[in-house]
Amino acid sequence: MVATWDTQIKVINASEKLVSVSATRTDGEDIQIYNINNVIVDTYQQKLDVIDLIWDKFQESLTKTSNENAIVSALEIQANSALNNKEIE
Repeated sequence: MVATWDTQIKVINASEKLVSVSATRTDGEDIQIYNINNVIVDTYQQKLDVIDLIWDKFQESLTKTSNENAIVSALEIQANSALNNKEIE
């Protein structure tokens, strides 16, 4: 299944073009939500910057998940081996 994104924009102050953005990424049953609060989106570059901030948050979550999975995997292997060895003793 292909991941999809849905964004919600809430205007905080229209005259200042101040908004909050919520981006939801859905990939099968995995749903992640990224929020950027109180950002000015007056220029094209500022809009691109908000998109980049959301993408950066997504990338950070991938790195964090990958690191956590590596820790769990290593511990599971070591724990299973050690506990199985204790059964044999």
